[in-house]
Amino acid sequence: MNNLHLLSEENLRIETKNCAKREKHETAFLVEHLIEVEKRKLYLTWGHGSLFAYVVDELEYERGSASFFISGVRASEAVLDIGKKIETGELSLKTIRT
Repeated sequence: MNNLHLLSEENLRIETKNCAKREKHETAFLVEHLIEVEKRKLYLTWGHGSLFAYVVDELEYERGSASFFISGVRASEAVLDIGKKIETGELSLKTIRT
């Protein structure tokens, strides 16, 4: 990771794009997991009063970030294949929240 300065300009560009793709994939994957946790109300079993509390307290996301994830979970009721749309960039957690 600390060797990024050794990458050529083109390789750095390619790797940066790959990081963005992986980040979108992981975000979509997390939203899909949270949707399932919400469906089963597992956060209650795990000692949290809400999905938001679970994301903040157990997953250790900042409150602002957690609210974006929660918005994604809520939007999944109206948006088909929300995970796929996040992964492809058609939607983002920020655009879902606004």
